Amino acid sequence: MPSRVVNGRTEGASDRRRFTDCDDEQGGRRANMPPLLRTDCPSQSPRWETILDVDALADTDKKNWVLKRVGCLPPEERLCLLNLSEGGKDAVFVREFDAVAKTFVTNGFALPEGKQQVTWVNSDTVLITRDWGEGTMTQAGYPFVVKELKRAQSLAEAREVFRGEPTDVEAKPFVLRDSEGTIHATGAVRRIGFFEHEYVLFGSKPINLNLPKKATIGGIASGRLLMTLNEDWMPPSGDTPSQPARSSRMTWPNGGRIRCAPCPPSFSSLDLDKRSADSPPQETC
Repeated sequence: MPSRVVNGRTEGASDRRRFTDCDDEQGGRRANMPPLLRTDCPSQSPRWETILDVDALADTDKKNWVLKRVGCLPPEERLCLLNLSEGGKDAVFVREFDAVAKTFVTNGFALPEGKQQVTWVNSDTVLITRDWGEGTMTQAGYPFVVKELKRAQSLAEAREVFRGEPTDVEAKPFVLRDSEGTIHATGAVRRIGFFEHEYVLFGSKPINLNLPKKATIGGIASGRLLMTLNEDWMPPSGDTPSQPARSSRMTWPNGGRIRCAPCPPSFSSLDLDKRSADSPPQETC
């Protein structure tokens, strides 16, 4: 059995990974610099650079910190929001961290402990869902009110931008970016059941995307919205594939990935009721 399990994703100019092993139960944050990843030297071990040592942080703070989530601001991926849990519980503290300077940001975003999720909009703005007080938690015990918080504002100054329903499982913010970091939409995901959810886009009036309840948005590529289906789906009447030979009432299979028709630069007036899916069933985009 390998002694180390690595969970990684590409982030900007380097490959940053969160990993745990027998000597690092809390989880660490390390970076592997691209020049050291040589395809012509497969036997060469990568040289890792420690960005954050959670064990050392726990010793300094005298807390049993567990690193639950890390969200870094694209495309630079320098400013990161660390979700630190004391002992591994659901409630987390959120602190802003500079991954280049390898230090917490002075007077940066810092949220007290709570069941919460935070998403970057830009370097001075985040979207937050958390326990804002009486009447802001669902019957399942999760937050359903999303607010916008600016840098240097207190939580009391945060502006409400979305409110789900107390009967939801939860609501959480999302920001839809392309590979260049350009924002195409901000919104909220309402979990209306443990396996079903709805996407709502923010604007002068909230827009409910006409997507299957078990579809997951994967991102934006070449101006097209990508999503994965977790159930069979027959598009509403009028949503016809671009291939003229195909039936306008075909069923898209569970597990299929589809591309929606070209999206406008801004989603402020997007109405997917009138968009068309232009890839055949089961096509991988």
